[in-house]
Amino acid sequence: MDEERKPTKSGDEPALKGGSGDGKTFEISRRSVGIGVLTVVVALLLGLGGYLVGKNGGEDLDQARADGSEAGNKIGAVKGSTAGYAVGLKRGEKTGYQNNFGPAFRRAYAEAMVNAGLEKPRMRSIQLPGE
Repeated sequence: MDEERKPTKSGDEPALKGGSGDGKTFEISRRSVGIGVLTVVVALLLGLGGYLVGKNGGEDLDQARADGSEAGNKIGAVKGSTAGYAVGLKRGEKTGYQNNFGPAFRRAYAEAMVNAGLEKPRMRSIQLPGE
């Protein structure tokens, strides 16, 4: 195996000889170096081509994102104005009723008692219906 490699007619001459100091030698032919360099160049060209196609040939991402956001806002506004309105109206009526019915009922009850010629009751002593 340690035979000298002889050049062939195809120009396959050793480009580099070397060893690790233990008596074993290796050779890299010019052909192998050429194939390696060619492989690297082809890979770089393919990478550059893919980058350029992706950058220039694809859709405009910013425009697509803006269109999607606008469509989402429209759909959300429609859903919010229908379902959200009904929920908000119920909650508002309930809150308004709870905050205003008690005081208004107590005032009207006390006024009715006074108008009937009776003594005005203390406001806190008047019970709301259902309590």
